[in-house]
Amino acid sequence: MKGTLKFFVIVAIVATIGFVLAGCEGPAGPQGVTGPQLPNLVVNIDVEGNTEIDLIRGDKVTLTALPIPYDDTVPTTLPTLIWELYDAASNELISLMENRPDAEPGHGFPLLSGNSVVVTGLAGGEANILVTALGSGANSVRSIITVRVDDVGQRIAALPDRVAALPPHVDGDPPEEFIIYTVVADEPLRPQLLCFGEERPITVIVRSRSDTLDTLRLDGTGAMFTLGCGVTLRLENITLQGTSTNTNALVVAGSGSNLIMGAGSTITGNINTLTPTVANAGNHGGGVRVGVNATFTMLAGGVISENTSSIGGGVFNQGTFNMENGEITGNTVTALSGSGGGGGVANWEEGIFHMIGGTISYNTSANGGGVLDFGDRFTMSGGVISNNTSSSVGGGISTLGTFNMNGGVVSTNRSNVQGGGVNNSRGIFNMRNNAIISGNISAFGGGVENRGSFTLYAGVISGNTASGQVDSAGGGVGNWQGTFNMRGGEIFGNTAEIGGGVDNWQGTLRISDGTIYGIDAAEGRENTANLTDIDGNSAGAALFTGPLITAAQYGEFENGTFVSQGNLTNVAPNNYTIRVEDGVLVRPDAIDAGVIPLGVFENFERSMRVSPEWFDGSR
Repeated sequence: MKGTLKFFVIVAIVATIGFVLAGCEGPAGPQGVTGPQLPNLVVNIDVEGNTEIDLIRGDKVTLTALPIPYDDTVPTTLPTLIWELYDAASNELISLMENRPDAEPGHGFPLLSGNSVVVTGLAGGEANILVTALGSGANSVRSIITVRVDDVGQRIAALPDRVAALPPHVDGDPPEEFIIYTVVADEPLRPQLLCFGEERPITVIVRSRSDTLDTLRLDGTGAMFTLGCGVTLRLENITLQGTSTNTNALVVAGSGSNLIMGAGSTITGNINTLTPTVANAGNHGGGVRVGVNATFTMLAGGVISENTSSIGGGVFNQGTFNMENGEITGNTVTALSGSGGGGGVANWEEGIFHMIGGTISYNTSANGGGVLDFGDRFTMSGGVISNNTSSSVGGGISTLGTFNMNGGVVSTNRSNVQGGGVNNSRGIFNMRNNAIISGNISAFGGGVENRGSFTLYAGVISGNTASGQVDSAGGGVGNWQGTFNMRGGEIFGNTAEIGGGVDNWQGTLRISDGTIYGIDAAEGRENTANLTDIDGNSAGAALFTGPLITAAQYGEFENGTFVSQGNLTNVAPNNYTIRVEDGVLVRPDAIDAGVIPLGVFENFERSMRVSPEWFDGSR
């Protein structure tokens, strides 16, 4: 309007609450920044209309006025501005104070002058600020700024580029227990830091409307949600979508926090391109990173898919990860060597991973296509790890820690080199109850490759294959320089060039109970070795024991100490079923039927001869 003074106000979200409060420092954001960088909002204020602003209770907003002259050139002076609360109701909802560090909140109806003030939301509702630009005659401008305050419990963010924050205690009242962010449409969301101070146990629920499945798309770089200070984030019926050029996991659970993935929640499409160095070693994980002393629980209907990182394509865990159900699928680790691993899950250092149910499938890595266990403890009591792929070792699982398989199924995984189902490299692997390892494929150790300590208490290792090399060995178990204690269970239906059931190469094999089936077993249960010796005998259908510091014995364990009752030598009868009960070698049916003479399991001098390289330590 010609002849009327005009100015605009820059609105800046201060966001001092929620980042760093006494006794609680929030986790670092992308590139070490505490929280995302916040742009300013620009709103016009003039005599022709009012201005509206949204914020959450506890947020601070700086209003700074700048003039706009009629001809759009920059003026040299700004008229005196008077800021005041419009009515008594506004005084209950917002406070007004001068924009200087030592300013105290205004009380009553402060009348402030200057080109900048700070507004703080006190309670949910709609408040008004009257702004007067003093001039002469018709040039005086009076305008209303309407401030809508969202109370706690409505939304995490009133604007897609601000950080979530709970207010401090107001009049001594305790904070609300829940913040519920209901997504009403597919929308972008900048990185959010959820840290409300003093280890306050706040639960933040992010969900879609009940009648739809909406998507939050990461807008920017960094974790969409970074949890700290005792916060619990629960995802329900919502998809979190990452970017192809991110530098962090999509969700990061910091120390003391909890992440819960409920029904209908999905974390997907996040590619963490950062190559870890000493400076950024903590930025692992494609979908989720669980920090030390943090907890992640995955429930039925949760999905982590199509994420990528150098370690832990789906989940990187240094805290406690309870997978009660759900699905981790289609995730990838990009590292091409042993430095990276865990296409589905990387359980790291202090990490404790409990797999109770759910599925880890179709993930890819060089080391541990499904799971890389480098942590304190990995316990599998249920669920399925299947159809994962490793270009090196551990198609299903690669462990260097302690892996207790008390149930569940590891099946149809593949590795190009060793350990199609499980690769135990210097770790401790215990298999119990009704656990099953079946249908896996690798060049060596189709079901299990063991270079550490492997104890089979119960369960089944069946239908696995060692193939792809002329001397592929250990269809069921390849025990190479490790210790394999068989105290129960069955090994049957496996296939290899050498050692269809078990290949014991420079390792220690001790059997106190259990059965390794041979060519005399019922159809479908026999282990098969494809190579034969000069007499046409199969190269250890049940067991092949190589030379060079190799021990294969049967006996019993007394107070944890193995007491040998005899040797299982590398002879042609190891093509037949080996059954040990309570430390006693039981004669197979084939022996009872007179197919082979008694006693050939012990001290038989003739050795297997297939090719000279078997015995030169090259394999």
